[in-house]
Amino acid sequence: MRRPEIVMRVQETVRQTEPSATIILYGSEARGDARPDSDIDVLIQFSPMIMLRAQCDNRPFKAPFYIYVMNEGIKL
Repeated sequence: MRRPEIVMRVQETVRQTEPSATIILYGSEARGDARPDSDIDVLIQFSPMIMLRAQCDNRPFKAPFYIYVMNEGIKL
């Protein structure tokens, strides 16, 4: 299976399980510089995390991981 097909499969599976989930592709695949041996980084936010996401958005100091994903990620 090719990388774009894997990303699409993840997206379809998440949508079937949790239609309101936010799916963010980040890392080398999102930047377009993935190598054949690169992994595929995906962040999935779903309903129990909605409050936490809102809390993260309103925090004066954001976690480096959250900042990285929000800056580099591509919402699917």
